[in-house]
Amino acid sequence: MPFINVHIGKKLTDAQKEELAAMIASHMPILPGKTRDNTLIEISSGRDMFMGGEKRELIFVDMRVMKASPYEAKDEFVATLSAEFAAMLGIPVERQYYNIIEMQEWGARGHLNR
Repeated sequence: MPFINVHIGKKLTDAQKEELAAMIASHMPILPGKTRDNTLIEISSGRDMFMGGEKRELIFVDMRVMKASPYEAKDEFVATLSAEFAAMLGIPVERQYYNIIEMQEWGARGHLNR
């Protein structure tokens, strides 16, 4: 179950958040073994985000997945989301940042999974 937490330095409507969540989920199959149906997505908009001491419209994506994916698939996933976020939100790729944490174990449904 991938978990994607998207922090956005711009206020979004609920409809925009739903559209973003659907877009993110639709691209999960880029990563081998990942599906839209088991992806957990949190979107936090209107965040006070600062870089260089100045408040800016930025995006930070914190993604956690079980098991590693090939570098090329992760690169394609980040490139795809970056382009979609830029088109949908007007926040250029130069102001988007991604963190992908690949875990070997994950707790769910009352048990630890490997």
